[in-house]
Amino acid sequence: MDSQTYDEDTLTGPFIGFVVGTVLFGLTILQASQYYFQFPKDSLFCKLKVGTVCALDVSHFVFSVSLFHANFISTRWRASGSGVLVKNDWSLKALSMTQTLLIVLVQIIYLQRIYTLSNIPALNKKTFTRIMNAVICLIGLCAICIGAVFCYKVQNVRVAYTAANSGDQSWVIYLGFGAAACLDAIIAALTCFVLHKNRRDIGLGYISRRSNRLLLSLFRYSLATGILTTLAATLVIVLYLERPTTTDYLSVTFITTRLYTNSVLSFVQNVRRQLNNQDTLGTIGMKAPAEIVFTRRPENYRRRPDIETPLVLITDSDSEFDANSQHLSVYSPYYSPLQARKRQIEELEEIRNNLRSSLSSTLNIWFKGSINRRSSL
Repeated sequence: MDSQTYDEDTLTGPFIGFVVGTVLFGLTILQASQYYFQFPKDSLFCKLKVGTVCALDVSHFVFSVSLFHANFISTRWRASGSGVLVKNDWSLKALSMTQTLLIVLVQIIYLQRIYTLSNIPALNKKTFTRIMNAVICLIGLCAICIGAVFCYKVQNVRVAYTAANSGDQSWVIYLGFGAAACLDAIIAALTCFVLHKNRRDIGLGYISRRSNRLLLSLFRYSLATGILTTLAATLVIVLYLERPTTTDYLSVTFITTRLYTNSVLSFVQNVRRQLNNQDTLGTIGMKAPAEIVFTRRPENYRRRPDIETPLVLITDSDSEFDANSQHLSVYSPYYSPLQARKRQIEELEEIRNNLRSSLSSTLNIWFKGSINRRSSL
């Protein structure tokens, strides 16, 4: 049996990271069970996404236990003067691949949400939608390609180690976690930008309290999760740069996947609660009867600083009926910006349909009617 020379720096970092990761894994199980029990009527596609993320997180936890047991308890982790060697490295390779797949999947889920928010015709023009779609595709391709390169290089490593002379494989860590940090920051910034734009285009004076609460909640969750995952990936690089002969950077990898998984689960549950008109305590919001008609308050009343004016929702049918009865144009302040844009689109479609019908009727008369075609030219 090989002689073992453990020091405190070899065991402390991975042990702390493993304990924290285990606690976060329990939180993952709790949030997953809450999601499936509280929202059984959710779409199958969303359930599959949540289930895939949880399955990858469970696999990552199993490989973490195997790595920790094989290299710290069964004495296969040998510390030497040049670094720390791992003889049985299959668990470390499986751990790295599972973590990469999970990170790429979570990033694609957030990109899909950005795609949904940026492809609302009533709020976004075609030019903006095309630009956002191109940016989303570019970010997704970068995430997939970098993840594939990282997994390929990890699988080709014969003996995983951290040593001062391991510069041949250091760029893999820099590429993988550096790209993850950059992509997380970009995705968080894009999500916040699209949410702010949609909220502004709807109109702060016309948006309902429920919609405003939903958009602000999405904004906060996107910003918080983006900052948290970016800091975690950056911390891995910093620890590897500062202490390359230790395994301190592995302690963060035990926690990183839990952060991604819990961010997705909390994000999905929060959106579902807001859509079901529930607050954080689980109380159901009150709904107004259909006979009540809400109208916009006067500008002088809305600008009074000593009165808190709640945001109310103006339905399309009520506002259009009142505006049409008063013969108002679409640019009247009686319409919200969202309703004005909707009316403009409807008027353009009506004009196009009228032109097509008039052109087709003229051609039918000219070809089928009993007239002198030569004189009509």
